[in-house]
Amino acid sequence: MARKGRGKTNTSVPEFDAEKFLSAECESRRGLLARRNIIHERVLSIPEDDMPQVPNQIEKRGWEYLVTYPENKEAYAELVVEFYCNAYCPQKDKQKEKSFVRGKQIPFDADTINSLLKSKLLRTKDQWPTFKQNVNTVSLLRELCKDETEWILDSTGKPKKFPSSSLVPLPKIWAAYIGTNLVPCSNVSDIKVEKAALISAIMTGKVIDVGKIIQTQIQIIANSATNALEFPRLITLLCEKAKVDMNLSLL
Repeated sequence: MARKGRGKTNTSVPEFDAEKFLSAECESRRGLLARRNIIHERVLSIPEDDMPQVPNQIEKRGWEYLVTYPENKEAYAELVVEFYCNAYCPQKDKQKEKSFVRGKQIPFDADTINSLLKSKLLRTKDQWPTFKQNVNTVSLLRELCKDETEWILDSTGKPKKFPSSSLVPLPKIWAAYIGTNLVPCSNVSDIKVEKAALISAIMTGKVIDVGKIIQTQIQIIANSATNALEFPRLITLLCEKAKVDMNLSLL
């Protein structure tokens, strides 16, 4: 005679693919994200002779790997989509610092990113947040742009952007790099105030926590309804570090 159980066991099956997603809400974003463009990181193009300021800044900041790692790193669309699906967190006061890909937790906090990209943060406070808040837009034009360049104003009359064609040569190099590797943007024809401020901060030697910048950007993308998917090669590196199965088709 068969023995009776002591009660019903709770064996409910999740209504989503629990091997790939943290929740049904995360999985529901897969179709939306899979249709978005993916912006690939690029290697920083450095003039050999005429602009020593660029390699000098790279060496001073310890960015040698940061500016070259995309050269030999492929990316996987499926992993990138899963990563951003599981990084989704609409509560602004509870932003995630970990995602989930193929059963593996993927940390993307600032320290993890800095370590992975071998970016050394000098032993002083990150100066970027304060610099960004107190930026002088008149000085930015004088420092970065050709003579007679003017800001395009927003509806309230505040400076919003200027044409990227107005940049002088040195800022133009940093703008191209920032636009794919730090604060990627599919619109390369304009330079907004924050991007201009970041160019200035780099050129003037301000202490910048690039890991924090990238972490914040990932959180923005994960919760956005429209943003392109950025940092695919970095995300692939993060997945490799977590020993995710990489037997997939390349982008």
